[in-house]
Amino acid sequence: PQDADEQHIPLVLDAARAALSLTGDVRFVTVGGRKGAAGLAKTLHLEAPNVATTVVIRPLPYDPAPRQVQETVAHITADVAATGGFSEVHYDSAGLRAVPVLRPLPRASRTATGVAGTLTGDDVLLVTGGGKGITAECALALGRETGASIGILGRSDPAADAELAMNLERLRKTSVKFHYAQADVTAADQVKAAVAEIRRTLGPVTAVLHGSGRNEPQPLANLDESSFRRTVAPKIAGLETVLAATDPGSLKLLITFGSIIGRAGLRGEADYATANDWLTELTKRTREANPGCRCLALEWSVWAGAGMGERLGVLEALIRDGISPIPLQDGIDILIELLADPQTPDAVVIMGRAEG
Repeated sequence: PQDADEQHIPLVLDAARAALSLTGDVRFVTVGGRKGAAGLAKTLHLEAPNVATTVVIRPLPYDPAPRQVQETVAHITADVAATGGFSEVHYDSAGLRAVPVLRPLPRASRTATGVAGTLTGDDVLLVTGGGKGITAECALALGRETGASIGILGRSDPAADAELAMNLERLRKTSVKFHYAQADVTAADQVKAAVAEIRRTLGPVTAVLHGSGRNEPQPLANLDESSFRRTVAPKIAGLETVLAATDPGSLKLLITFGSIIGRAGLRGEADYATANDWLTELTKRTREANPGCRCLALEWSVWAGAGMGERLGVLEALIRDGISPIPLQDGIDILIELLADPQTPDAVVIMGRAEG
């Protein structure tokens, strides 16, 4: 389908298992929009390099003239035939073919006003997953830099979570005005109540930083539907639930924290790659539907000093593979620079060096 969602998870898992079960010359092809199986396909090829993998991103003609169907089929089969190991191609509605390439983004110099104009002391920034990890560090920095109040939404109870309690205590020792509300980001009623609580305490929510996520790496051969759904839920259902509770038409800023894994895949991360791929697409669509809201999808590589790489204990393995983590302060500085620059694209990959 052009737009996949949770109901299509069994379909893509069955397709991946079929490819993994075959020997000899095997091809895996996915065709559709970015909110499809591209992230899973990229991970599949990394886990099984013998499977030649073609990702075709294009708007599909559902009720087209026969000539359009023939042209579409000709494009897809030509791309598949030309794929030796892996290829990703994009077509627009006119049939123009493009290959995605990462390009360096010029670093904007920090202005004297910092990120003023994007966030000010009059704003309330709602942060999901903001009690721990890199999201907590970024929320603290944005509160200090802009004077905005910070409403933090998370599942954990500070009385039972030492890391969360420590981060909330750090906030108390600053001048940042904040409030922590406990809620499961995928539970609409809980989120609605938490947002109302934050609104009563801090004022109307004017910006959102969506940092919630779940990552439990496992190879595709072991990945089941329930685990896949649990990984996708906080990224996608979580953002949809938060936007419903805050009204995106009244927001001035939406930042989503995705991952470079959504763009590149990673062994053991088929579900996480899919969740982050869909998150970037959902962020772009939110901007298209709400032109008054600035939307940024930030696709991070692994950080040092905080974040999932540290929590999962995979940082050393990634470094051995030639992936340099983002130092904590550098990541925070880049976030602030990107917010300060009105020319920042809708989606940005932020990464250290990646050997090869």
